Amino acid sequence: MGRHVRLPRYLTAAIMVPTPMIGKEEALILYSGDESVFVEHHDALRALAGTADFLGADHGLAPLYDIGMLEVFFASMSAFVHAAALARRVGGVSAERFLPYGLGMLAILPDTLKEVAADIDNGTFSGDQDKVEMELVALAHMVETSRAAGLDASLAESMRALAERTVAAGNGHLGWSKTVDHL
Repeated sequence: MGRHVRLPRYLTAAIMVPTPMIGKEEALILYSGDESVFVEHHDALRALAGTADFLGADHGLAPLYDIGMLEVFFASMSAFVHAAALARRVGGVSAERFLPYGLGMLAILPDTLKEVAADIDNGTFSGDQDKVEMELVALAHMVETSRAAGLDASLAESMRALAERTVAAGNGHLGWSKTVDHL
């Protein structure tokens, strides 16, 4: 007689906060995998994090979101640290003095990212508000300024290289979101 083998039911999780925040309302844990496990244990999972989001049946989704969110986080922090180093090195400006201006740039990101996400998903890269060829000029200036200050320019060089590939492919007249096709 054939035996029925029951496959394990499980969830994959990505904890998106430092450990001291576990159990707090502002904590976020992402889950993917067997939705019935998520539903069955939702109350316990909510006790671990105020936000317990189920992303889908693919167990790889929670780790994928984790990596993507960490990329946004560390790229933003690295950009601020680099800008603060540049301000200090070139102008003797403290990081705290520069902070409100860095925060001002971050304040426009939510609306900007909404537009970028829509462009990527819809395949529309109009270039009405920005053009990669225009951004390339700013990125080249960032590289030159960083080098002149004796700072590591690799972050700006990476962004400049992405813009250069996009322009070289004939997409310089389109918006920055078009760079997604050149990564």
